[in-house]
Amino acid sequence: MMSPSGSAQRGFTLIEMLVAVVIVAISVTVFFQLLSSSMKLAHKSRVKLARAQQADELFARLLAMDIRDEKFPWQSDAAAADGVTWQVHLYPLLVQDDLSAAAADYADDNLPEPKLVYELYRQRLQMYNSADGRLLAQLETVRRFPPTYFTEQFKQQHLESESMAGDDRGGEGGHD
Repeated sequence: MMSPSGSAQRGFTLIEMLVAVVIVAISVTVFFQLLSSSMKLAHKSRVKLARAQQADELFARLLAMDIRDEKFPWQSDAAAADGVTWQVHLYPLLVQDDLSAAAADYADDNLPEPKLVYELYRQRLQMYNSADGRLLAQLETVRRFPPTYFTEQFKQQHLESESMAGDDRGGEGGHD
């Protein structure tokens, strides 16, 4: 473009400037959306890590206690300030239903019948969100006890069947 004095002016047109501003604005918008998403994801990760640590500490305290004690806490009393409730479940693990059937294979050898030295139990801790009942964390371990460790009354009162092991609330319903 020539100016009235006859010298050529160089620069950007108004359209070129507007296109550049729009491109920069879109880039900045995308950057802040990504930043916001990453901050939300980092917050969720910190919350999940805190719940996992809380569950791990609680489970360690519960495992250190004598499960047969009448004061053993099988579940939280009420929703704590952090909005979490929890329950402990105990399931027997059936390693072999009938050891005598296995011994029948060796009956001709006049070997003594095998005896169970330990019984195996799965102990599970489940933590829930008090507001909506969502399962927040679940930890479990397998423990061995002598066959006479639990009384029949204790077994009837606290042992749950393996069929209930998949149910989050041990039969209280509504939580998959």
